[in-house]
Amino acid sequence: MVDQKLKWGANGHLKTISEIVRNSHAPTMPTIRIDISHVGLGMEFKELPFDDTTSLGQLKDKLYPRTGTEAKDQQLTLLGDQSSLLSDDKASLAALGVTDGARLELVDTNDSSVSNTLDVGSSKVEKYQAKSGNADFAAFRKGKTKKPTPATADTGKLESEQFSIGMRVQSKKTKKTGTVRYIGQIEPLPAGYWLGVEMDEACGRNDGEVKGVRLFTCAPKFGNVMRPTGVEQLIDEGKTGESKENKDEGSDTEL
Repeated sequence: MVDQKLKWGANGHLKTISEIVRNSHAPTMPTIRIDISHVGLGMEFKELPFDDTTSLGQLKDKLYPRTGTEAKDQQLTLLGDQSSLLSDDKASLAALGVTDGARLELVDTNDSSVSNTLDVGSSKVEKYQAKSGNADFAAFRKGKTKKPTPATADTGKLESEQFSIGMRVQSKKTKKTGTVRYIGQIEPLPAGYWLGVEMDEACGRNDGEVKGVRLFTCAPKFGNVMRPTGVEQLIDEGKTGESKENKDEGSDTEL
């Protein structure tokens, strides 16, 4: 049995020997260090420390001040022999297979964000490695980005005319594919024209409803909205550019 004699603690309070022994065996959270690469900015964040009990949602919240990409706009992929898209914000890093030394790729899904208004590809952007605790990101971003042109009612109008409902398209940045379900302005969003796209996989942000406005209907996380300038027609499917719907119906209409 542990002796219950008293000792003075560091805070000036009396502690029993049993309290000291118990506290000395308090469990500690395993710390992992991960590398994160921001595709749009061409930046690499090396050896960032996190507890492996941290949820994916908490990780995104912590990355926002470092990357400038809001948590809701972050698409994270665990890189490796078989890369996997991380989508369960409630799951812990350990449960998602994120271990010490893991590499994550971050894509900003907001086409109007700063990282998506750079006028050069991510492969051409000067790489900036932000070590743990480094606070130079703001200065780096200020020097490497240019102020975007304010959107107007006609922003994207000309580009949107090359698309039609049912057309198969893909994101220029992520290469994710889908089908056009809406073309036009969306009042709650910045001015100009948008494409509402039903994605082929659960990499979207909605079910076809954007900030209370129903554009189309699809399964949760399969809906997305993009600027026409960030989308291109998918012509690899039979080299015709026709939609899956028309193809299934035997139509030879070219879009």
